[in-house]
Parts: sequence; C-alpha cells; structure tokens
Amino acid sequence: PFGPARPDALHAALESLKAPAFYVVFDRIERAALKPSDTLHGLMRFHRSLLSHLAAHGIAPPRYRFEPHITLSYANRPAAAWDVDPVSWRVDSFLLIESHKGRHRTLRRWMLTPPNPARYRDTACDRLPSPAAP
Repeated sequence: PFGPARPDALHAALESLKAPAFYVVFDRIERAALKPSDTLHGLMRFHRSLLSHLAAHGIAPPRYRFEPHITLSYANRPAAAWDVDPVSWRVDSFLLIESHKGRHRTLRRWMLTPPNPARYRDTACDRLPSPAAP
C-alpha cells in the first residue's frame, strides 16, 4: 500500500524511526477476526508516528482505514460477536512485509525502544487478570 515508494527509501525511513514498545490486548471475536474491545492507545500512537515519519521522508502513507485485528480465518463467517479471554503481549518490534496474491514475505524487522515506565504508561493491560497462583 506504499504505492511507488522505492524499497531503499522506505527502508532508510524506517531505519530512522524511533518509537517505544507498547502493549496490545485482543479480547473479542467478530466474524473471523480477534479484535480489541477498547482502543489500543499504544498501537494508535505508533501508527500515527509511523505515518508522520514516512510523510516527513517523502513517502505517501497508504490510504486505508486502520483496524487492528488478527485474522483467524478467511472463510465467510456469520456476523456474530462474543467476548473471549484476553490475549495480550508487548509489541517490541515491527515488520515490513511484502504481500502479493495472498502470499506474505518478511523483508525486514526493526526493534522498538523499551518504554520508559516513568514517562510512558499504556493502560491496555490494566484489564488483564492477575496470574493465578500455582
């Protein structure tokens, strides 16, 4: 979706992107996708930062509605939705993936910086249950 952006220009722009790691929580199934029931603030900050950074490097951002989800199946599913136990992790890297006719190939991976607990708080994990005692 980056249009005519040259791969070397895209790689150079992404190499200079600095952004903190963040947490995501997915806890709802809709159709055939796992989705968040709340806004993923850390992910949305990263997405805005990424688009702004690319634009500053002369790379036009893709034009699509950004909807965080995890595809569970490509089969047509009924429109039912239900809550599930939260699935959460810390996102500490991002990938550049080439997609063509349903095939995906990872081109490069970049690490995010560790979040500074004094300055950065992502409340997405506040809803997670405490681990059960053994």
